[in-house]
Amino acid sequence: VSNVIEQSQHRVEGANFDVRKHLLEYDDVLNNQRKQIYSQRDRVFAKEDLQEDIHELLDAEVRSRVETAFEDEDGGWRLLAWLEQVQPPFMLSGDKFFPNFTIRTLEPELEDATDLKAAVVDVARRAIEAEQEHLEKAVEVIIERATEALEKQIAEREDILDMFFQGLGDSEDARKPQQIFEELQSNLRVNMKLNNDQMRMLVSDPEKISKDIRTSVKTQLTDTALTRLIGSLENRIGDSLGLSKDSLVRMEWDAALDSVDEAAGSALERQRERLVGSGGQIARDVEALVQREKIIDESSRARLLLSVSQGVRATFDPRTKREVKQAYARFSYAYLAAQILKEQGAEEVIESILGHLEEAEDALTLAWGGEELSRLANPLQARDEAEIREAGRRTLNESQRRLLLSAITELWVDYLTRVEALRVSIGLEAYAQRDPLVQYKSRASEMFQELLKDIRATVIGRVFAIQRRPNVEALEDAPVDSVAPTSAPQVEGGKKKRKRH
Repeated sequence: VSNVIEQSQHRVEGANFDVRKHLLEYDDVLNNQRKQIYSQRDRVFAKEDLQEDIHELLDAEVRSRVETAFEDEDGGWRLLAWLEQVQPPFMLSGDKFFPNFTIRTLEPELEDATDLKAAVVDVARRAIEAEQEHLEKAVEVIIERATEALEKQIAEREDILDMFFQGLGDSEDARKPQQIFEELQSNLRVNMKLNNDQMRMLVSDPEKISKDIRTSVKTQLTDTALTRLIGSLENRIGDSLGLSKDSLVRMEWDAALDSVDEAAGSALERQRERLVGSGGQIARDVEALVQREKIIDESSRARLLLSVSQGVRATFDPRTKREVKQAYARFSYAYLAAQILKEQGAEEVIESILGHLEEAEDALTLAWGGEELSRLANPLQARDEAEIREAGRRTLNESQRRLLLSAITELWVDYLTRVEALRVSIGLEAYAQRDPLVQYKSRASEMFQELLKDIRATVIGRVFAIQRRPNVEALEDAPVDSVAPTSAPQVEGGKKKRKRH
């Protein structure tokens, strides 16, 4: 008995040891990743200048995006759309304007133009044509998908009707016509109307009414598909197609699609004619802008291009109950700029983008430096560029430090939740004759690489849109007399005068 007990104890302890060792192997996977993340956070805390780290992230992200763009047919305008989000245009001191990369790509088209107005209109016309060429392809894709979806829905309803009428023929239970009709509508998920004779035929002769029901279902599905198709195209084009749905429903599906396609082409042509046709809106706007502002340098030309692509319309503000003017994009330069980038190599595009973003960082550094020195000292005191640049670099560096820490912390917390869910569910891999630990290590490694990419993308996506924080310490240290009250009433002639807002 003693020997048996001793052997049992050895087996139990051995099993417990294997369990603890197995759990430790799982913990080691996450522990190694934790060490890497926390070493990066410690480096952000300790390193004085983070500019090199930001440039490394920027280089890796831009190279990845450009390589993907050159592999995809539509990758060019997607790359430019991403760059417009990463580095939007912004104003500098002295009404200077720093453009985004798309505007910078097109600005040389105006540099040597003898007739600036005609050159701007020509660039806008080419941009609109390139965008509408893309929209025409998108219209074809939307129509094809609508056709596939309708055919799939009709086939599904046909199968449901076959099974339903077969069930009616096999059933021996007596049911009321209303009960059968409600069951039919519930299965088909289509609104139908049947008269009294048709309702009675559901019980007496279901096969005779089957054809009418199938026709009604097909008509309802076609009507819904056309409504969605027209709404989708009008939303994509940004203009009404001017079609009557009632007339389209009476047509065959292919004929209706031809009408929709033709109406979409007409809508695009009307847009093009309204903007860049003879006496178009853009030509009038360019005339007014050139007369109002002096177009003398690269900054003013880039600002002119951006102003031309935007329009203003009157909208109703539900909060203030007033009519307000709202800016909107009339067209995009991204498709024309993408055609220009296609003529260049990937490395040339990468160098152009990185050079442009470095210029944007330098412009932000000077702007932030001038603002910081004006806040800390006499704003009228002359400053040299080196002093301004150093102040801007310090301010921008601290903002980038906060950005890096917030991105790492935010995404790391989310990653811990997802990897814990993976650990709970990975045991099911044993049913497929796969080692759960091996699968856990593989998937956790893939997820961790995605985490690093997400951190890089988040930092680059926000680095040129950092907003200044108010310097609370400077306000607290300032003498009371130097801080003017902003809400106290003004005193004039011994009487209080309320401040008008």
